[in-house]
Amino acid sequence: GAPTMDLRGNARDSQPDIGAYEYSPTGTPLPLNTWTKVTPNGLTPEVVGWDQTVYSPAIKKFIFFGNYHENNSEPQRGMMAYDFDTSRWDLLDLGSLIHTENMPEGGHPTGSFTYDTGRDQVVYHCCASLSMQAENVNHLWWFDPVGMVGRDKHALQPSMGNSAEPMAVYDSFNDRYVAEIKESYGNTLGTEGTFTYDPVSNRWALAAHYPDKGHYVGSFDPIFDLYGFRPMTFNSANHLIYMFGGRTGYDVSTTFYNNLYTYDAAANTWTHLTPNPDPVYGLPAGRIKCGLTYDSPDHIILMTGGEGAAGALSDTWAY
Repeated sequence: GAPTMDLRGNARDSQPDIGAYEYSPTGTPLPLNTWTKVTPNGLTPEVVGWDQTVYSPAIKKFIFFGNYHENNSEPQRGMMAYDFDTSRWDLLDLGSLIHTENMPEGGHPTGSFTYDTGRDQVVYHCCASLSMQAENVNHLWWFDPVGMVGRDKHALQPSMGNSAEPMAVYDSFNDRYVAEIKESYGNTLGTEGTFTYDPVSNRWALAAHYPDKGHYVGSFDPIFDLYGFRPMTFNSANHLIYMFGGRTGYDVSTTFYNNLYTYDAAANTWTHLTPNPDPVYGLPAGRIKCGLTYDSPDHIILMTGGEGAAGALSDTWAY
């Protein structure tokens, strides 16, 4: 019969699958080991450059928290989702200049945007910027992608404050949100380091600060906690968090690092690893803001891209 319309205005020619949404019974297969250009329908996500994407098994969509219909980088955040079934980006919720009980204030989204697979919800700290926004409340937020509703958790102090270059990951085994921050703006303890959030008690804690709090195994730079933009990923097999790279300084004074670390949340221990170099290409170049993801079926950590001393990077490494 003639195509029908779903609630978001997409023509479909199959029977409804869930409610008013309709999905095609067939699709276009993606070739293996091939980058495929996707031209999605719906809205167009806008990236500041510090943004992070997570995957929600609950709704089978990728969730991105970034700019939404604005002419500069700060005032408005959108919680957006993409799925391959409909090949479109949809808006789950919309923020504004001032925070509400369900969405944070305007400002830079960061790498502290994570997903709690145990509760099927986004957990994130926001928003990390020091300019061009009306307020800096720096709260901890949950977002339920099924109900499409967020919550300001008003987590108990001390929080991680307004760090400009934080990175975080969710440790589903130990049920902790783990963030490594390099600055202490708005931080009630006035310190950088490793901060954890317990969703059960709704409380922050300063877990580790080099060298006086926590445990450190191996060789550590005295300014270990001052590195910025270090990507993190959780290894579900050994229950360790892996963290790579980072930088100190800014612009012409920037130094990039290629160190690899693990963090054991249960033991509160950081370990500096010393991987063997590739026999041909050596070790990866120092970098920040790269993709770092754990492949659970193959037990491999994949790293790609980022920014280093040579500018934007496009290489891919497996560990």
